[in-house]
Amino acid sequence: TGIVECNNEVPAPIGSVPGAENLHSGITQWVEILMNEMASASNSDDAKARASRVLEAYGKSTSSCICTEAMQKYQKEILLYKEQFEAVIKENTILKKAVAIQHERQKEHEERNQELQQLKQLVMQYREQIRNLEDKQLRLVHAPQTISAG
Repeated sequence: TGIVECNNEVPAPIGSVPGAENLHSGITQWVEILMNEMASASNSDDAKARASRVLEAYGKSTSSCICTEAMQKYQKEILLYKEQFEAVIKENTILKKAVAIQHERQKEHEERNQELQQLKQLVMQYREQIRNLEDKQLRLVHAPQTISAG
């Protein structure tokens, strides 16, 4: 049995109850179906059977509408979570790139700092060599005077 679309009202099923084929969703249509069925009843047992059939169709349509609405809500939530997940993935990718860039900069900084320390060490060694050479030069300049004075 097909079901007329639910618009916040219980849909009327098509084909499950006589007279329901031409009706759209809504409680007033269900009341109309029930009234027609009751009016067509030939006796009390027939009325009970007809009422039972209408109420059963109404119950199925109600649960179908509720399930449809719940499924639509669930699908919207899934879509929302998917969008949020994709945004988090994008942010995560950006953060990973930023961390990689920062790591590379830190590595370059450490290399430059190490090179600077090596250059400072060389400068100290060269100063020491210069001082030693100046001392030797001074001794050599004064050495001939001590030799000739002797």
